[in-house]
Amino acid sequence: MKNYACFIISTGRCGSQWLTRYLAHLSAQQANPTVVKHEPLGNLYDPLRNSPSTPLLNNKVQIEKHLNDIQGILSRGENYIETGFPCWRHIQWFKEKLKVPVKVIHLIRHPANTAISLLKLNAFVPPWLPHLPVKELFSPFAPEAKLTYYQQNWQQLSPFEKNLYYWGEVQLQALAYREHWQEKHWLQLSYEHLFTPDALNKLAHFLNITDPPNQYDDERLVGMHTKVDNYGNIPQANFTVEEVFHHRDIIKLAHALGYQQLVPDKVFISAGEKVPGISF
Repeated sequence: MKNYACFIISTGRCGSQWLTRYLAHLSAQQANPTVVKHEPLGNLYDPLRNSPSTPLLNNKVQIEKHLNDIQGILSRGENYIETGFPCWRHIQWFKEKLKVPVKVIHLIRHPANTAISLLKLNAFVPPWLPHLPVKELFSPFAPEAKLTYYQQNWQQLSPFEKNLYYWGEVQLQALAYREHWQEKHWLQLSYEHLFTPDALNKLAHFLNITDPPNQYDDERLVGMHTKVDNYGNIPQANFTVEEVFHHRDIIKLAHALGYQQLVPDKVFISAGEKVPGISF
């Protein structure tokens, strides 16, 4: 069977670090080796300046070297899986450059909960010191942004609203890719159901990975179940969840992706943000 490369499209804060450990665990037990890497380039992908049609405008050398590294892995007959969020504007480029099937996992999460979780890492939050830059994950002024009308009142939006906007841009780009992707090479999973047996079975089938016997009882998975969150547990800005209703395209997208209730019953921020679907 021909090997493949697989990339995750997400906003971040969707469980990709947990997923990395799970896939590495499964891959270690397979006859055909798979290399699993979490955000190997990080922000060097630079989604604010690079775009799907001009992916090498910034950090060209580093990105091309990464492509060569992936090609080296594939040439050895190994599969390559890249988790994490910064590569979301380079997916089409990878599809064009790599000589193997390129699979995509579109990892989604409720927009309000995503925005709240992104506030934990200061996304779009004005810094304490005015000379420091804002951690801007994306912008309506970026090349090939889809929700460009947000330019009109960008400075008046709260950090929570800007994170909602970012959520919308990632989903719209993912759906644009999907229109031109083979169905068998595209898998959508939700954070809310990511670590349920049904989702994990779909994931294993999609990646041609054989589930080991009694995988859910495997003691070696105990460490994988532990929450990974390097950014603390307190949102770094005040927010009002009802602000989501000011954003028509976010509402439309949320409904299309299966999120009918835009404001969760309980917005509970605590140190115990557990992996969905796993009992402790």
